[in-house]
Amino acid sequence: MIQKVSAVYSASTSTTSQTELARRLTPPSKLPAPKRDNYSYNRYLPNWYHTKEGIRFLALLILAVIVWLAIFYYLIPVTKKSLPVSFDSIPFLDFMLFGLWSIIIVSIISIPLGILVRIVERVETKPTKESVEVRKAEQRAADAYWQDMREFERAHLAHQYWKELFYCARCDGVFLEQSKLVSPEQMESFLYKLSNKDEERQ
Repeated sequence: MIQKVSAVYSASTSTTSQTELARRLTPPSKLPAPKRDNYSYNRYLPNWYHTKEGIRFLALLILAVIVWLAIFYYLIPVTKKSLPVSFDSIPFLDFMLFGLWSIIIVSIISIPLGILVRIVERVETKPTKESVEVRKAEQRAADAYWQDMREFERAHLAHQYWKELFYCARCDGVFLEQSKLVSPEQMESFLYKLSNKDEERQ
């Protein structure tokens, strides 16, 4: 008796316990589709790069704390002393002065620093060690993504072929139309060989 493998599998698994035949005819595992956002190049960067980035962040944090303390304990009191007495009645005056001085100081620091960085980038023609590592990490991330995408497509094709398989109870084998008969134990490798051939033809 010849039946579709999917029908035999569904009938065998509809009961409370899976039969031995159903276990042997289990379809290939489906893989989740890779998401490009999950392949960040940061995970492929060397440890020294992350350490250097951490030191930079810590330095900026310390600088921000120093600036905040300078504004709060020096610039705001000095500014308030220079203002007319009538300004003391303004609600949230300290917060307004804090915001004003923050904008002024950030502008004073960031604008010249941005110009300096642009000048250095134009003068520096040789790639830096950091930029080389970033490009390498981006390439590794892209390679990992496309490798997983190929595995996903192979698994999907194998599953599609499984839906077209037939099972011969007399011979205890599975086959596709115009293909050889293979045992259920060889079924998964047979399906992946077919999906590999399809991938090579594309």
